[in-house]
Formats: sequence, structure tokens, C-alpha cells
Amino acid sequence: MVVVNYLVVPMPADFIKHPDEKVIWEGKPEYKPFLMKGFSDFFRSILWLTFVWGIFIIINGKNGLNWTVMYLVAFITIGDGLFRLGRKILSYSKTVYYITNRMIYIQNGVIMPKLTAFERGKISFVDIEASKIEMKFNAGTVLIHFGEIKLTDGKEEKVYQKFESIKNPGNIVKLLP
Repeated sequence: MVVVNYLVVPMPADFIKHPDEKVIWEGKPEYKPFLMKGFSDFFRSILWLTFVWGIFIIINGKNGLNWTVMYLVAFITIGDGLFRLGRKILSYSKTVYYITNRMIYIQNGVIMPKLTAFERGKISFVDIEASKIEMKFNAGTVLIHFGEIKLTDGKEEKVYQKFESIKNPGNIVKLLP
């Protein structure tokens, strides 16, 4: 895996080093489903906050609460949701996916886009997942597994590289071995 940081979003010719390498596919995420995932993260934060406040009110009653702590929890939760939404909005313009005859490039990031490169020959398998939002827009997320496994709490977890919110993801899967 190769990772390069850029201040400006490069064109494919800027990072393709091999003379025989040609871009087969280049794409960006679909705008609406990509951003709606950010909105769903924000609303999930609001729901979590409502749940936590409800539990505290049930346990302590309205008068027994420390409202300073409750407002701090609300500020942190809403701030986290807004951060996730803002990160999605800002990273959209810098998110680009490339498939060449030799490599797969994923470029994303907010301030300094990160370019990650993977050899196509090392792909273990490719899968598609689609949230309800993505299905509504005929989009999906292409999951690419390169055999990397992460150990979390004694459990093995497969690490996927993702092409998020891609229009007609089945066509992308056909391009990959």
C-alpha cells in the first residue's frame, strides 16, 4: 500500500508512474447519497442524545439533574454530529476513485487529500453493500478486500477499502478481478 498526501487534487497522470499503466475507470461518489450519509450520522447523534437525556431524566427526575452536565453532553454530541457532517461535505470535492490496468487509487480527505494505491493483483475479493439511501439513488459502496486483517478485542476483522456511493456499483465490480 502506498500513501501520498497532496495539497491539491492531482490528475491521474500526476501519480501514475509506470509507462504501461492506463486509467480504465475514474469516478466520484454520487453527491446526494454521499452527503445524506453525513446527515444520517448527524441525526444518529441527535437520537443518541435524546436517548441519554431520557435515561437521565427517568433515573433522576427533572429536578435532580445537573443541567450543566446535561448541556455539556448535548454540546459534545451535537458537535460530533456536525463534525461528521462537515467532514462529509468538505471531503466530497476531494474524493476521487481510479482503476487502472495495474493499480487501484483511492483519494480522499478534507484539507490534505490522501492518495492510497493498491495493486490489483492482490485483491482477495470484491463485494457491494448499499444502504437504503444509496438504493434510492441507484448507488452503492464497493468493498475491496486485499487480504488485510485487523485484530480487535481478540476477533479478526477484515479491512476493506471502499468506493463510497458509486453509481451502478455492479459495473465497477465487473472491472475488478
